[in-house]
Amino acid sequence: MGRVLGDVENLSWVVTAYLISATVATPLFGKLSDIYGRRRMMLISIGISLQGRWAVAVAPTVPFLIAGRALQGFGGGGLLPLAQTVIADLLSPRERPIVQGYSSTMFMAASIIGLSSGAFSRTTCIGR
Repeated sequence: MGRVLGDVENLSWVVTAYLISATVATPLFGKLSDIYGRRRMMLISIGISLQGRWAVAVAPTVPFLIAGRALQGFGGGGLLPLAQTVIADLLSPRERPIVQGYSSTMFMAASIIGLSSGAFSRTTCIGR
């Protein structure tokens, strides 16, 4: 991707921007979900994450790609913790570990497959 967009030196910021913004957003979404409700904050988190994904998909330069990943990370910073909290709210203590394990496994698989397929499709569709 860095070669296609012409900026290999700053490519490490693509991952770093996501991690920093997700780290900042996680406690923020947790507190806001206590105040405004889990459903509302989950929908806001999904919306922000989708806007970030759109920005990444149309990124013409690496700085724009980094900004898109930061926005995506901010939304993603609410997705996993809020999903785990909703599971804890809905299920009994005996059922929670099983469902949370499934949820975490799916998140891990989606993170690996999604990033790999996105990078592959971007490099094959835009240019070689």
